[in-house]
Amino acid sequence: KNTVKLTVYAMNINGCIDSIQINIESVDIPQAKINIIGTKVLCANEKAILRANNYSTEFDYLWSNGSTSSEIEVSEPGMYYLYVKNYLGCGTVDSILIEKSKPFQTKIIAISDTICKDIPIKLSLNENYAKYLWSTGEETAEIFVNKKGIYKVEVWDSLGCSGLAEIEIFEYEIITEFDSVITMESVCIGELS
Repeated sequence: KNTVKLTVYAMNINGCIDSIQINIESVDIPQAKINIIGTKVLCANEKAILRANNYSTEFDYLWSNGSTSSEIEVSEPGMYYLYVKNYLGCGTVDSILIEKSKPFQTKIIAISDTICKDIPIKLSLNENYAKYLWSTGEETAEIFVNKKGIYKVEVWDSLGCSGLAEIEIFEYEIITEFDSVITMESVCIGELS
């Protein structure tokens, strides 16, 4: 705060001059600035904290959601505003846009959910991602499996948001069939004609 002395002179119609000294106090106008703890793009079920930069009890704070605290927690996308003012009502506004990551539609694709014993099939995904981690420990976009079981994959997009998918792979029962020459041949059920 700075104080400036100002002298004001006045003259009446008779030419008499009088003066008065006025002290003018300049006050700081707060600069609204929003800091974010987290990211501007929220993953599913994620929250971010919006905080007034350089919080001071000398100023009043008003967020667009009606809060008057120094920070707010947000979980929904949208534009958030912060108005900071001093005791004279002088102030500034800052805003921040919070977005939400698109929902994951991750699906594992296989030519079939049933395999013949020890014959591998490829498991891949319906979309491309930045990072992959399969339940087998592999970190590639596709894997080959030759055993029945449940296979899971966790994927991450470029924002760091993650999604999950799983598929259960079954195994055909092996049966033995005898032909007229009495030779044995193994076939998968479903391949018999």
